[in-house]
Amino acid sequence: MLEQTDRGGRGQWFAVASAVVLLEVLALGCGSPPSKSEPAELLSAGEAEAITARWQGAWVMPFRSGDPSTTSRIGTHEVWAVEGTWLTRWGGDTEEVGAMTLLARCLVKVGDRRFSYHAFAFSEGRLIVDHRIGVRDGDAITVCSDLGGVYTFDGTTCRYWERPIIGRGGLASHPATCAADGARFDATSADDVTAPHAMRIDGDLVRQDLEHVGGPATRFDTLASAKASLLE
Repeated sequence: MLEQTDRGGRGQWFAVASAVVLLEVLALGCGSPPSKSEPAELLSAGEAEAITARWQGAWVMPFRSGDPSTTSRIGTHEVWAVEGTWLTRWGGDTEEVGAMTLLARCLVKVGDRRFSYHAFAFSEGRLIVDHRIGVRDGDAITVCSDLGGVYTFDGTTCRYWERPIIGRGGLASHPATCAADGARFDATSADDVTAPHAMRIDGDLVRQDLEHVGGPATRFDTLASAKASLLE
């Protein structure tokens, strides 16, 4: 995953939901409704509660953060343990604890001063991660990218939502073009430098034809048991 650095000043490891900052977010575990900067097209309060509950616990993730040129005793895996709004990450050596903020149905932000975006989807009881992945609910489709971009499509209206890769800039919304045709979903926007995107629809899951990160994560009840599974 891409690591970004917030250069806007002193940072602390907590999620913020305040009217005085440009980027308002709905933190994991928070029961308040979406702020004006976090529209319901991305995440409703009810969805936030349900997704938060599914994230709780420990997960062996099918990727490893950090410098890809270095080696790890647990290979290309990383353990995430989520408790409320906090995330503990372990890549084989020391643990790192930071804030985890739910930004959309398929996107979380990890950290504050130094942060990264992670795209995910829950489907059929599984947590699946990829560079770009999304979810479908009836005619509504949301697709997220680990660069922070999100497409929303309600069957008629398509929007591209863009977040800063570095710094504290606000959430921007742009016109986009989406089409869902059977098992295919296509999305593009003149404001998305990585577009166009051709994806496949598989039930409630929307994903790329190629899995770039490794697919499903494995859930454990505790951080210790997740670690032990990689050290056996």
